[in-house]
Amino acid sequence: LYVELVQRTPESHLLANLGVAYLLLERYADAAESFLQVRDQQSGNPFAPFNMPDSLLLVRNAPEARQTYRQVIELIDQDPAGNEHWQFLTMKAQAYAHLGEVRRAASLAQQALQRAPENSQVAYEAAVAYAVIGDTASALVNVERALEQGFDPRWFRFAWFDGLRRLPDFQALLDAHTSGQEPRLED
Repeated sequence: LYVELVQRTPESHLLANLGVAYLLLERYADAAESFLQVRDQQSGNPFAPFNMPDSLLLVRNAPEARQTYRQVIELIDQDPAGNEHWQFLTMKAQAYAHLGEVRRAASLAQQALQRAPENSQVAYEAAVAYAVIGDTASALVNVERALEQGFDPRWFRFAWFDGLRRLPDFQALLDAHTSGQEPRLED
């Protein structure tokens, strides 16, 4: 459906949605191509390149992914709301996490969670940042929060959560929200 829409009208919001669909289908090269077109159409918009470095990492192009994460941070820093809006904070937290800047990533994730504690997207994006930096406890807390607030379990299949997959608590949370049962967490 998105491919047909983009063929008729290659607007950035449709290309971005197509890219997300490709991510969920694990077609990472196609996702990267869609996000590249979004970035080209909206070069000054920090949201435009946001998913692109993730797709680049997933196709094993780490150098370009790092460059694009830095670009996301630069664009957000140029925006007057760059240090205020929760979504800018979570975007920067994820970018810094992937760049290996652990303390910055954790600090920004905490700030975003304080600004929008009931937002499932904040919880998910904080979980990504915490998982990438290896803060397992904080990642699990936010995975649980995101799932309880309605985030779909399929979003936790991405490679950033590989370090959590060995944990029974993580699997219990996913299983419970996939089957609708209460999770049985181990002590």
